[in-house]
Amino acid sequence: MNQKPVENNSFAPSKPPAYIPPAKRPGQIPPMYQPPADSLAGQFPNSTAPAPDSQHPPFQPGQAAAPAAPDQAATIRPSVPANAGAVPPSPAGAPGPTHHNRPAAPPPGYYQPVPRKQRADYQYLAKRSYTSKGSAAVFFAILFCMFYTELVLWGNLGISILILVAAYYAFSFWYFHEPDRRFSPAALLITIPIVVLTIGLCSSVNSSTYFITVPSLICLLAAQTALLGGMKYRSFFSWETFCALWAHLIDGPLAFLDFPFLVMGRRDKKGQRPKNSWKIFLGLLCALPFVALLLWLFASADAVFRTGLQNLARWLRIDWSHLFADALMGFLGGIFLSAVLLYCRGALPRDPLPIKGKRILDPLFAIPFLGLIDLSVLAFTFVQFAYLFGGEKGSLPGGYTYAEYARQGFFELAVALFLIFAIALLAMALCKSDRPGLYLVARLELLVLSLGGGVILCSAVKRMLLYVNVYGLSVKRGLTLWFMATASICFLFLAARCLLRRFPLVKCAGITVAVMVCVLSLFPMDGFVARYNVNAYLAGRTETEVDYYYLENLSVSALPAMVDLYLHAPSNDLAWAINQQIQDNDNRHTLWGWTIDQIGIQESIRLFRQTAGNQSSNTETPF
Repeated sequence: MNQKPVENNSFAPSKPPAYIPPAKRPGQIPPMYQPPADSLAGQFPNSTAPAPDSQHPPFQPGQAAAPAAPDQAATIRPSVPANAGAVPPSPAGAPGPTHHNRPAAPPPGYYQPVPRKQRADYQYLAKRSYTSKGSAAVFFAILFCMFYTELVLWGNLGISILILVAAYYAFSFWYFHEPDRRFSPAALLITIPIVVLTIGLCSSVNSSTYFITVPSLICLLAAQTALLGGMKYRSFFSWETFCALWAHLIDGPLAFLDFPFLVMGRRDKKGQRPKNSWKIFLGLLCALPFVALLLWLFASADAVFRTGLQNLARWLRIDWSHLFADALMGFLGGIFLSAVLLYCRGALPRDPLPIKGKRILDPLFAIPFLGLIDLSVLAFTFVQFAYLFGGEKGSLPGGYTYAEYARQGFFELAVALFLIFAIALLAMALCKSDRPGLYLVARLELLVLSLGGGVILCSAVKRMLLYVNVYGLSVKRGLTLWFMATASICFLFLAARCLLRRFPLVKCAGITVAVMVCVLSLFPMDGFVARYNVNAYLAGRTETEVDYYYLENLSVSALPAMVDLYLHAPSNDLAWAINQQIQDNDNRHTLWGWTIDQIGIQESIRLFRQTAGNQSSNTETPF
């Protein structure tokens, strides 16, 4: 905002600064400005005011105000309180108001913040949180995070995930249920991928894919929590929904992180004593040290009781060194989770704000830019057709073998695919459409770029398959093939978006990623990698031997394939690797870490021990 500098003219009449009303923020009550009597007095010493005479009588309460002059009418604001400039009547015998004790106008940019407890969002959240459901949310969040820390973070993924998700679902649907409100369709549809991911985590042990499946499960549960709480949205796969989810799951809970403590310290209507449930919780918490001391004394006094207590601790796999970490991390995580639950249920209802992207890319710039990129992509695709798909397969340059040629440029192709996809998305989102002819040319160039990216993707897949046929399969190579399959589907959707302007690209891409993550969760990656390498080695399809050390570093799902290899080609190194896998499997919790593939794993362990015992007995020399 440009303003002219104030000239230093002593003859110009001095005017008080114009009143600027405070900015109204969402969920806040507009403040009432009442300036102090003497805080701004004497700030403007050069200002002159007419003395109270017959022409300008002093203003009396109850008297109608005279019409303002044209130059003074511009300083009047409708948001100024009516009593901001009023002067209380003087007592009898006291002198009338003068210019020196009259309240001055507020300075420019003055803003008086509303107290936190008087804000509309705070009062609405307090009204929805200071209930029995709010206390239950804090209780459940702390206990849930403690069990999650003990069962999941210490490597007991298995049926524990099914128990935790079922408990979270039972509490969430009870907590967010309202008699006069139904759950949104998106909140119910998210249940499908959550159930599939849970089944996949319970079916087999795939530690190599947990960094994708477990965060995806947590993100889906978080999004469903916000939707169950009544978060409004127009389209689930949109930037507005992402901003609303950020406000409900991160920004809002952090702003009201003290509410779990306020709910815990909430008193009854008379304000005399806390809730009875918290008394019970504090009683149980204070009794734990005494229970531990008594159990230690009883175990020291009686051998039978000590043996039973040790067997119980061994069956439950209680690690006393983890208890403090479980309590600390569970409490901290429970405070944040309870803040999320309280805010999602008690957030002030707001309509989603539409966020419209501004198209700033001129077609005259986009057409030559995309044209040069298309030429480079077409040149590369011609070479790929010649060497990988055409008749010149045997004439590789420089004496490269097929495997070396396939492995050499794979990562460079992955980076090129990412750049092509990013350029196509940005050009499609930012290119102006006010000139239909030029915009059509730009879309055709984007279509050529998408098809060229598809050819590069096929080349990358061909290279990876050639490399796998020669050197075997690994977890990284399997994840790479999964990623390229996902990217190929997204490139098809990108080409469809170039042909059809109303094609829902973001929605289809989001659903595709969710489906592919579910497929990855159900796919036993570690067991499949071990099985593929063992079968390829026994069939003679690979040029290398099986790496026992690599198989030993896989999860326990690789045990059946390793035992099959031992039955066909026994060796001491392979037996050592199998014994290491058996130890890892024994360290898992028999109950919380149980998965469906444990049936085949236990059978393979029994068969290996029987075979290894027979071989050891046959190699013994007689006396």
